[in-house]
Amino acid sequence: FTPPTTQKMETIKICLRKMQHHYSPLKKLENLLRVIFLAIGRHNPSDMENYDPISIESNKIKSLPPADELVRWLVYLLARTSTVGCEVEAWYMWELLPKQLLTTGDSSYYLITLFSAIDVLKNTESIRKLGQVDDSSITEDGSYCSSLGSVSPVLSSSSDAFVKVAVPDELDGSIRYHTFPGVPQMTAGKLCRVIAHQFGITNPEDHGLYLLVDGYETCLLANECPDLIRHQLKQAHKAHLFAYKRHEAKIAWPKFAVSSLS
Repeated sequence: FTPPTTQKMETIKICLRKMQHHYSPLKKLENLLRVIFLAIGRHNPSDMENYDPISIESNKIKSLPPADELVRWLVYLLARTSTVGCEVEAWYMWELLPKQLLTTGDSSYYLITLFSAIDVLKNTESIRKLGQVDDSSITEDGSYCSSLGSVSPVLSSSSDAFVKVAVPDELDGSIRYHTFPGVPQMTAGKLCRVIAHQFGITNPEDHGLYLLVDGYETCLLANECPDLIRHQLKQAHKAHLFAYKRHEAKIAWPKFAVSSLS
């Protein structure tokens, strides 16, 4: 983790203030994405005036850190710049942005990540958990598997800001675990689109998000909310696992995976 320079931090602060002062939800989103790319992108502050983050190419999107790291960045930036009232801004954008932008592009992913960061800031216990690393995400070679498949520490599944999803690789027979924002706005349908986009799945209609509980697999409907299901199962003290896989794939899920990730 390398904090932004003083110059970048000042530019980030200005962008966040612009996000709060604009009436247009598109302008608000544009400034939010500018903040993200200023902090962790490959762009210089001088390039920001002519930079349109909403139409950014997919290869630049995929160079971003995974969801868990992105949430940590947003928590840091919001706190460091003393930006208050972010939840109002997030809901303003969520309700007023064109639905096509939220259903077909990557905007919903960034916006949902903002919701996750806000949820963390509202709970001091979540802030403490934010720095925990989950041993269950360690792969056979000792590295960690993150939401973009990069080697990066994964936040503990006890943090309510994240939902952990198992993604089996049918080619080598392995199962990797990835973290995604866990908020009510992230439905199963949206989460499937995010996973398919980030992992370059060309036939997403053949895949689905499944819930493994009590030895049974259930494919979630597009409008169901994994975050809500997770909370209900936790209250019932039931071991469970979310998995993204092909509908026709028969996966032998290891028992320890369900118990350790619940």
